[in-house]
Amino acid sequence: MKNTIKIQQIGSHSIIDRFDTLPIDTAMTELRNRKAISELPEQIAVNQKVADKNRHTKKARSAAGKLRIAQRYINDAPAVLALAEGDEKATSYINIGIERAKAVVTNESKNFESFNAASKGCDHDINELGRICDHKRREHIKANPIYSHPRKNEVVIDDAKFDELKAVFNKQNEKIKVILETYEDVVITAIGDQQEVKAPFQRLISHEIIADFRGCQYFYLDLDEKWIESETITDLGVTMETVVANDFHDSAIERKDLSPEQSEEIRIQGLTAEQKEVEKAGAIEIALNQAAAMKTKLEIQGSTAAKALTDSKAWYADQETAIGAKYA
Repeated sequence: MKNTIKIQQIGSHSIIDRFDTLPIDTAMTELRNRKAISELPEQIAVNQKVADKNRHTKKARSAAGKLRIAQRYINDAPAVLALAEGDEKATSYINIGIERAKAVVTNESKNFESFNAASKGCDHDINELGRICDHKRREHIKANPIYSHPRKNEVVIDDAKFDELKAVFNKQNEKIKVILETYEDVVITAIGDQQEVKAPFQRLISHEIIADFRGCQYFYLDLDEKWIESETITDLGVTMETVVANDFHDSAIERKDLSPEQSEEIRIQGLTAEQKEVEKAGAIEIALNQAAAMKTKLEIQGSTAAKALTDSKAWYADQETAIGAKYA
């Protein structure tokens, strides 16, 4: 077995992504070990038995062929004798041939039975030796495997280094659990006998643990009550404390934790003066239409026209003030 670690390169840092093992290339292992397997005593014995079976089978087939020819001669003899009736010399030759054919039948029948029995007798030995040979072949392949090539970003390491890294990381996990108590969004997932550490920490190939807040961005209100937007973190080892001014560490909010109202404030703050005026005009137009609809609704519900107008104008005035403050 060949142990591997998959490495992910992030900037100048080498991160251990996972521990693994190289799979055995079965086809290549069979190919590379073919000659050695063919020289196993058990394989040689199997090959010899197969050769013996083939030889006996060939002789049995030869005997069977001679049997068919001799038997055909004997079967055709009466008709041939009838044609040779009155010809003593021809009849004599035919009778001699019949006797010889009968002798061939007798001898080749014995040969066929003998060779056929010998051929079938090889089957048992071939099966028994074959089972032994298969076991030896599997043992040989297991002892002499050919491994697949490492995959992308995968590195083969020796057993001692592999065990050392796993032991170090298992010990580090205890330290990680303590460190992570201050981060509510951290997830540690148990896998087998070791822990897989997920954001915001990664494990370096140098055995160190490094913060991983890539993709995080923070917002905070400065002394003028203006939202300040930090840079988005793109490298390992960079934390909120790195990208947020010292005086605002305690009040900084990660983008995903912003409330809808805070997100809207930040969005509007980022608009140009022209964009604000366009949005403000649109919002006032909507409020005006809503006030008109309110006046009509109040009259339908029984309010006098004068009261409905007063109430709807008061509501619209509040909305106009809120919209003005929003886009100030």
